[in-house]
Amino acid sequence: MWQVDRDLAEPQVLAQTARDAGLDPAPLLAAASSPEVQSSFAQNSAAAVARGVFGSPTYIVDRDIF
Repeated sequence: MWQVDRDLAEPQVLAQTARDAGLDPAPLLAAASSPEVQSSFAQNSAAAVARGVFGSPTYIVDRDIF
């Protein structure tokens, strides 16, 4: 994502990235859009915001946010 500046939030970009890595994008896209993964993403996002995360990547070390 940072090496070639791709927006992996876009399904077609994610699919092409999977193809470039020699992977079939269909299972990846299906899993990413599943209710279980979407719920986990929402929960993780809410927890990150509650801890003061301001972007990605963010690291928390000894309660300090980097």
